[in-house]
Amino acid sequence: VLPFEGLVELSIYNLAGQKIRQLINNTENAGVHSSVWDGCDDNGRRVSSGVYILHVQFGNQITSGRMTLVR
Repeated sequence: VLPFEGLVELSIYNLAGQKIRQLINNTENAGVHSSVWDGCDDNGRRVSSGVYILHVQFGNQITSGRMTLVR
């Protein structure tokens, strides 16, 4: 949920800290948003099952969390 319009970056990293996929990097309107990751990297290759880090930056706020990809 975005309280106001602003630049949003949504990226996925592996546990080694390497960026796997950038899902969003643009200005989004205020409101509720969702995004779906297809399990592929930025080159379209399927990544393996495992734990990945979701990184969201909105303005000066940064949030991250873990997610598990199961194939």
